[in-house]
Amino acid sequence: RQGKIPQAEQAFRRAIEANNQHSLARGNLGYLLIETRREREGEQQLRSALDIDPANRHAHFHLGRLFLARKLYAEAESQLRAAALAVEDAEQPGYLYSWGVLLGRLRDARAQQVLLDAEASARRWGQIALADTIAADRSRGNPQPAGQPPPPGAPR
Repeated sequence: RQGKIPQAEQAFRRAIEANNQHSLARGNLGYLLIETRREREGEQQLRSALDIDPANRHAHFHLGRLFLARKLYAEAESQLRAAALAVEDAEQPGYLYSWGVLLGRLRDARAQQVLLDAEASARRWGQIALADTIAADRSRGNPQPAGQPPPPGAPR
């Protein structure tokens, strides 16, 4: 995998050179840059992807993860929500689950409903293992690892 990162980066950059409005290539490049610790440029690419296509759920998701790592919880929640609600398809359950887990960690009252929606969506799409995982988290009433406090600075 590590050996293919430079080739992937080059391919994404070539796609952007060929079509400056290629939202998917910008989003993928942004993710790759963040994963290789070039967060500032990665964030710029993700924001550009969203400027081109505000419904690019992958860009919303990865920008949300970046904000979460930076402890920018309101921004992370907004991006994960946008990813989860962008389109109803087979990928939606995972995005809903990520958003619900963040809401749970933030002690947000919406967490249980979002997790319930994620579980129902997973079952609709035949993703039984994911649905069962979500159900287990919901039954604990706290979708975060046991014994973990909410993140510092999270709303109470």
